[in-house]
Amino acid sequence: MRVTNGTRFVNSFVENVRLGDLAVSHVCLGDNQLYPEDTSSMRRLTVELPQEGTLEWAYWVHAVAAVQDLVTPKRYMQLTVGGERYMVRSSFNALPSVMFESNGVFLFYPDEGASLHAVGPGDSVEVKAVIPVIDDTPLSIREQDGSGSRSYSLPFLPGTGLVLQWMKGQKKKSAGCYFTLSGSGSGRAHIKGQGQKNGHGRGETVSSVAWPWSCRVVDGSTHSWLNAFIDGDTTMRLTMQGYNSCNALMGRPRYPAFIKTFQLKILSIA
Repeated sequence: MRVTNGTRFVNSFVENVRLGDLAVSHVCLGDNQLYPEDTSSMRRLTVELPQEGTLEWAYWVHAVAAVQDLVTPKRYMQLTVGGERYMVRSSFNALPSVMFESNGVFLFYPDEGASLHAVGPGDSVEVKAVIPVIDDTPLSIREQDGSGSRSYSLPFLPGTGLVLQWMKGQKKKSAGCYFTLSGSGSGRAHIKGQGQKNGHGRGETVSSVAWPWSCRVVDGSTHSWLNAFIDGDTTMRLTMQGYNSCNALMGRPRYPAFIKTFQLKILSIA
């Protein structure tokens, strides 16, 4: 049971209850026993997430997205609270797992949560993220010399690349494409350039990666780049345009690997 009394005791754990000089063994509200509680393990932990639109937030949402459907020894998030460790979403080792909701809530399985005595609001928990290189969903343009765009729900991270692939359709034409990967909030281009396959071949498939420090792809040229996170950008947009019998054009962001530890303030526990 927790109690708030003025400003000195705010959401504090009740260690004991007395009625004058007599110790109280039970406190009930109707049929519900409030003290002592049936369990002293936390079931719900709410933390303050990094501020949206900041670089810290960008790494956080990338980490959460990475473990949404897959957790491995090289791809995981680990929560440490009250001296106990938990694997976020699912576990591949002997540690228990904890679920995470996008609003900053961790949910523990019954009798697996850390002690309610161990931490309180205002304290911090630690979340370690180990994330490998990850490719996002591709933008595919099937028609010859076609154009298209796709929005991505994740922001640009420094070191993000753009994977490109297309096929040269005609023998005497140098097929290629224009591409721009930009931040949706600012509109600033992180990777902008042109790829081209010269020569007399037909039906040749070209694959390459444009990096924000060098957008040259095959026989193409660099237009501009910006290998930096822009405050306020929360998503990205990719646009591509094929030319000179460019077929089966495909592009997708490639996010960098990172290891990062987040310190998150506890807002409430239950």
